[in-house]
Formats: sequence, structure tokens, C-alpha cells
Amino acid sequence: MPSSKFAKRYARALIQIGNEKNNIKEFDKDLNIIFSAFEISKELRLIYANPIIARSKKLSILKSIFEGKVNEQILIYINGIIENKREAFIHEILKEYFLMRDEELGILKVDVNTSCEFTSSQKEKFKTQLENLTKKTINLKFKIDSTLKGGFVFRIGDTMYDSSIKRQLEILKNKFLQTELPVY
Repeated sequence: MPSSKFAKRYARALIQIGNEKNNIKEFDKDLNIIFSAFEISKELRLIYANPIIARSKKLSILKSIFEGKVNEQILIYINGIIENKREAFIHEILKEYFLMRDEELGILKVDVNTSCEFTSSQKEKFKTQLENLTKKTINLKFKIDSTLKGGFVFRIGDTMYDSSIKRQLEILKNKFLQTELPVY
């Protein structure tokens, strides 16, 4: 079975556990602590992906890092993943959990690359326009891209929208190259 099927199955179970809990924000915060640790630390991902390292050692590493920082129920669930020999997929499972949770709550994450810093009013206006267009809650993540000549590029899921001057110049250049000049 491909890893994404494992991840989706385990993430779906986490969604169910989270929905059963009274405090979903605390549950999300705890899962985010673990996800961030795996996201930031390549070494942590490599330890859990390595079949040579004993599961007991992986369990003790998990306990030493997260005990007292996250809910005991979450640690038990992650221990279950390790006991079921799926520890190599912990990062992927948590990533899938947050994707499913956002979809369930109607939240879209949008990455925006700009040529210069947007003002707070520009950010808010952009967010409002996207929310009106998609009918979902938008979480924007801005990044300045010095390769852009002007304008911005944003990505929603797998779809990229490019309204940069760089792209407009590329389109214009291609039109010029395709146009035949009259011969006199």
C-alpha cells in the first residue's frame, strides 16, 4: 500500500479523535508542535525513517522530546503508529491531517510571492477578494521574491496564478517571436 494511503487513513483517524475532543484548538496546537519538530528537523525525520534504529529507542526519543508538552492521548496515538511499524510516515500523516482539517473547516492556504512588501491594507484587500472568489477562509503566507520585476504570483493548492511583470514580459516576448514581419 502506498505511503499516502497510510497517511490518509491515520490522518482520518486523527480527525475523528480531534472531533471527539472538546478542545479542538488545543488538539491542533499539540499536533502542530509535533509536526513543526518533524518539519524543522531533518534528523528527526531520518531517525524515524531508519529501520535499523529500534522502535523502543524511537519511543523513548518521542517521549523525551514531547512528554509534558503535548496531550498524553496524542503521544499514545503516535506510539501506536510506531508500534504498527508506520513511524516513517509520521511527518506525512501529520501533514495530511492538517490538509484534511483545513478542507473540513473550509480553509485555503495561499502562498503569495511579491516583488515588494504589501501593506497591511493591500494584504487585507487581497485576502477579502480571494475569500469572496473562493467562498472559503483564506490563510495568506507572503514571501518577497527578488526575481519578480513587479506584481505577484500566488498558489492555491496545485494552481498557480501569475500576474507578475516578469510573466507579462515573457508573454509579450513570445508574441513578438511568433509574429512574422512583412518583407519589403
